[in-house]
Amino acid sequence: NTVIDPGMLKSVEVTKGAANASAGPGAIAGVIKMETKGAADFIPRGKSYAASGAVSFYTNFGDRETFRSAYQSTHFDIIAYYTHQNIFYYRSGATAMKNLFKPTQADKEPGTPSEQNNALIKMNGYLSDRDTLTFSWNMTRDNATRPLRSNAIG
Repeated sequence: NTVIDPGMLKSVEVTKGAANASAGPGAIAGVIKMETKGAADFIPRGKSYAASGAVSFYTNFGDRETFRSAYQSTHFDIIAYYTHQNIFYYRSGATAMKNLFKPTQADKEPGTPSEQNNALIKMNGYLSDRDTLTFSWNMTRDNATRPLRSNAIG
């Protein structure tokens, strides 16, 4: 199982069934290939840097903050992406409007509070017209007790 913030993804390719040997010995049932975004996907044409931030609020009581910045030159580029998401709790449809601002424990769905921190740092070094060296670091911290989540680690 893989946990990654979808905002970090450029593309996802799924191969069902037995995969090529180059995918490794664990790919007997298929492969999920994920490509993360790079600085060139974020920086506008003609610019050498960009930054953005956003704050979102969920109607089911939670918030999300996102920040990303990137820089590029002729020899290298780098992007940094960070997201913090805090879900206080979910409500079922039966109690959605009951005790709206002072909910009791019975109004909250058990096992739904969660807090996630996601970070990505990716750097490309352009060695020649044909050769690129890429370093990336991805971190996901999921602080939650999640019931009914089979075969998940994190």
